[in-house]
Amino acid sequence: MGQKKQIFYGKAASSGQSIGAIDLIQKRLPSSRHIRKKNAPPVQETLLENAIDQAVNDLTQLIQTSDKLGAQILQLQLLLLKDPELTNPIYDQIRQGESAITSWENTLNFHIEDYVRASDKLFQSRANDFVDIRNRVLRYLKQEVRSPAEQSNENNLIFIAEDIMPSQFLELDWSRYVGIAIVKGSVFNHVSMLARARQIPFLIRMPKRILSLSAQTPVILDCDNEKLIYAPDHKTLRKFERSFSLSQQSENGTLLNPVVTGNGRQISVFINVDDLRCLDDISPENCEGVGLARSELMFFQTNVLPNEETQFRAYKKLLGWAGDKPVTIRTFDAGGDKGLFGLFGDQDQSSSSGMRGIRLLLSNPDIFRVQIRALARAAVFGNLKVLIPMVTISQEIEATRKQFFEEIERLRNENKDARMPALGMMVETPAAAIMIESFDVDFFAIGSNDLAQFIMATSRDCHNVEYLQDPANPAVLKVIRDIAEYADANNKQVCICGEMASSTDLLPTLLNLGIKNVSVPTMALARVKAAIIHEQMSV
Repeated sequence: MGQKKQIFYGKAASSGQSIGAIDLIQKRLPSSRHIRKKNAPPVQETLLENAIDQAVNDLTQLIQTSDKLGAQILQLQLLLLKDPELTNPIYDQIRQGESAITSWENTLNFHIEDYVRASDKLFQSRANDFVDIRNRVLRYLKQEVRSPAEQSNENNLIFIAEDIMPSQFLELDWSRYVGIAIVKGSVFNHVSMLARARQIPFLIRMPKRILSLSAQTPVILDCDNEKLIYAPDHKTLRKFERSFSLSQQSENGTLLNPVVTGNGRQISVFINVDDLRCLDDISPENCEGVGLARSELMFFQTNVLPNEETQFRAYKKLLGWAGDKPVTIRTFDAGGDKGLFGLFGDQDQSSSSGMRGIRLLLSNPDIFRVQIRALARAAVFGNLKVLIPMVTISQEIEATRKQFFEEIERLRNENKDARMPALGMMVETPAAAIMIESFDVDFFAIGSNDLAQFIMATSRDCHNVEYLQDPANPAVLKVIRDIAEYADANNKQVCICGEMASSTDLLPTLLNLGIKNVSVPTMALARVKAAIIHEQMSV
């Protein structure tokens, strides 16, 4: 008897789409049923030393077969295993009569909890590295036989589990796996970085019930729309296979063609940039420029707030890649559920409607000033557009423009070249959408994810109200239409970003609403362009 079609929503840590069969990995912490002997401390010390040595040997061998990024991550784990500040207190516990297993497990758990409780999302994400080395050493201490990644011999598999560790990711045979969906995870951790670097579709924060799905069942992993379709029916599968085939168009064909609808209207397709390394795999000829560079994600690997020179070099590099094409860089959208660099407001850090975006930046002028200076200096080297996130009232734009003018004057007094870039705003709050005529900006960008969420008063994390999580709801579409009409009447560009921009199902609707510009992940670029060209949308 066939399985019933189900749809599960998560959060995309790496964009892309794939079709495959479930490989359900029920990985758990190594069994704790072993006897934790408290016999001679020297014996226990030797057991721990041997276990750590074996773990070090594992990682050393894995480094030799990993790419540069993977090797860097594993090197960090090696440093942790060899760090006396970590291991000396464990040996002290053993000398006091505790078992090697208990001493290692309790100490590592303490560090893991310390990272998990951190206010900064970036620091939270580093807990995975401690979990990874904890589990690896425990397996040797408990003498549990384990294949490297407990892999299936099948092909076109979707890895589904509660979580996945960096070393486990690097052990997987990626000639057989085509995507990942897990219950836990973070967009900031090392696994997400690896997935994005390798362009592997990856969904995190999935509902726990995915762990009870039947292995080998076909699924559609659609990270561009942040969902997994379990046991898709024939119609759904055919529709997705057609869409998926569009994404496989060659760069010499679809990507180089102008994007024109059936009635001859040209559509500009831009790319999103979260990591400058993605530019190595795409030519500026394939797109109209950068529609959304998320500056907070460009630097999150550094652990610390980037200084002016670090930011300036990154922005200049991005502009250099684009040539004369526009590059839209969004100022830090930290705060709320995007804790970065330790920046938080006084409100609930998990709230997407609290202290975040421009609210947080204006309340931290010293931090905002550094980014403004870097952006103003970079504007000299290309067609830079600066995008302000989470705008609610016109005073936020006025205050931002004032800071730009002040810093440009200071830079010129320091004999540094600087220029005022075009200044635009994200339209993602209902207040901004309703009062759009009150904002004096050069351009608009619709943040479809937040806008839909705020209009419908719901969140993708809340599975009890999934019926409200519909970006095509008439209320959402009406607001988008009103924004597009205002922008067109006032000769101002409006670009749509977020999930809706890369949804081939919603593209005809968006274009009919008056949208002429979309910004999509690099992995979705060919598919979106092909959908517009090949479908010949009559809008």
